This record gives sequence, C-alpha cells and structure tokens, in this order.
Amino acid sequence: MIKPCPRSETTIAPIADFEKWTGMAFPESGSYIVPDGMVPVEIDWESGLGTYIEPNVWMHHALSAA
Repeated sequence: MIKPCPRSETTIAPIADFEKWTGMAFPESGSYIVPDGMVPVEIDWESGLGTYIEPNVWMHHALSAA
C-alpha cells in the first residue's frame, strides 16, 4: 500500500442527476445511502447540488515477466 486517498473520486452534480442515476428521491438536504455506494451522497437543496466523494487506497503492484 502506498497511501490512502480519501478523495479519490469526486462527483458534484445537480440533484436531479443523482436522482436519475440512483433511482432515488432526495426530498431534503442531508446524507443518503445509495445502492452500491461506498459512502453517502450529500444532498444540498440550497445549492441544488449533490456531492459524492469516494475514498480509495493507492497500491503498488510489481509486474513480472511472463
């Protein structure tokens, strides 16, 4: 393991996009668990945006000649 990467993938999009992608409704601001998500989606109706920030771990893999 090289190091943790707490913000490996960040998606910020309109709430309507998150509703379409997940098949869920987000009626108010807050954190929502979504199917197959590693972390909750944060919904902010004041800004009209949802934010998904997925962590990961950076790994080093040695390559060997076949």
